Amino acid sequence: MLIRCARCQAVFSVQEGLAGPVQRAFRVECGRCQAVFDAHSGQLPDPPRAPAARRTPAPPPFQRPVPGALPASPPLTLERRATPEEMAEVGPLRPAIYGRVARQNPFTRGGTIAVALLLLAGAAATFLFGRPRGDPRAKADQAMEALLLDDDKSLERAAALFAEAAQLRPAQADRALALLLRGSAQQDLAERLEALSRTDPAVAAEREGLLREGARLVQEGSAAAQAAVDEAPEEVPALRAMALASALTSGSPARWLEPAMRKAPDDALLQLARAEAALAGGRAGDARERALSFFEAARTAQPRLLRARVDAAALALDLRDLAAARQGLQAVVEANPRHERATRLLSLAPP
Repeated sequence: MLIRCARCQAVFSVQEGLAGPVQRAFRVECGRCQAVFDAHSGQLPDPPRAPAARRTPAPPPFQRPVPGALPASPPLTLERRATPEEMAEVGPLRPAIYGRVARQNPFTRGGTIAVALLLLAGAAATFLFGRPRGDPRAKADQAMEALLLDDDKSLERAAALFAEAAQLRPAQADRALALLLRGSAQQDLAERLEALSRTDPAVAAEREGLLREGARLVQEGSAAAQAAVDEAPEEVPALRAMALASALTSGSPARWLEPAMRKAPDDALLQLARAEAALAGGRAGDARERALSFFEAARTAQPRLLRARVDAAALALDLRDLAAARQGLQAVVEANPRHERATRLLSLAPP
């Protein structure tokens, strides 16, 4: 039979016939809350019930969890996608760059201007401080123009320019010629100061400097001429440089003059070398006359070659032809006021 707990109202069963057919009270203990209470055996049991079939409850429909309310925040700007026409107008997009790099970004307008300014500054620096050497032939032409002026600074500049154009074989030989002309001019002036140097210490010091520098230049020019003729033994510039070096160092200039004259009989610088070769053995008699004829041929071939005029005037001084000497030297000074040798020879000419 079924008994209900007086405390927790739990329902549990008691074996039939436990109390017998006569009603009597008996004590029971609840198996749930352990309460002890009196039950009566005459208590009628509940009518038997068929146990209800256990059903599995249908699951409730799925619902998305509703998020709780978020803190208030500023409204977000809705994203709008650009149309193809707008994208075509804007052009290709580039990644954004932030911070210090953005100020140096060459893809921004400010960065483009900065890059342009840097390029301009670099070009200006290159032009002012590191200009390329340019065409070697242009350098050689500039050097020849300086050589024609014949003053010491111009001859020095000519040698430097010929050195810059050294990749051209004629330029190497012409550099040697410029060194030899510069050295021989200083040696000639030192010889003419010998008499004054005996009584004037300042002139003696000047003469010593001219002799020392002239010897150095002639030695350097001779070495350059030898290198040029070793590299190009058949070219006129190398032959005339070697002929002049031989004339100034007691060599054999005829060995180099003869093949050069066959190739370029009207070359002005070659005529100059022939004159120096004629004077190598002395300045008297027939040698002086031949030298004067070679100087005249050089002037005819190149009227702007001042060296031919100065050397011819120096020979006129040796002959005591003062009028011709002064006329020639004055013309050189008018053509090139920086010509220190012509100016000094004028000061040495007797009144």
